[in-house]
Amino acid sequence: MCYAILYSYTKERAGCLKPNVDIVEEVMKTFVASVYDRFHLVPDEVLKYTNRKVVELDNHVPSNVKKAYEPTTTAKQCAVFAWRKLH
Repeated sequence: MCYAILYSYTKERAGCLKPNVDIVEEVMKTFVASVYDRFHLVPDEVLKYTNRKVVELDNHVPSNVKKAYEPTTTAKQCAVFAWRKLH
């Protein structure tokens, strides 16, 4: 919820950058929509199985690789949040 308020506040006050914000928003909507369309019908059991395997592998991944992955996870979470906010 905090991100939604911050995003709305920033977008309203973008001023001359508003056209660029709109362009980025459209690009994100297109990207997130394609990812969502690709995976939203994947059965939950497959996703749960995959998640368990990722957790098992997590114990063997070096910490520097985990640190490199963190920004990607945050970007994904923001993209999903933006998609839900826009639709």
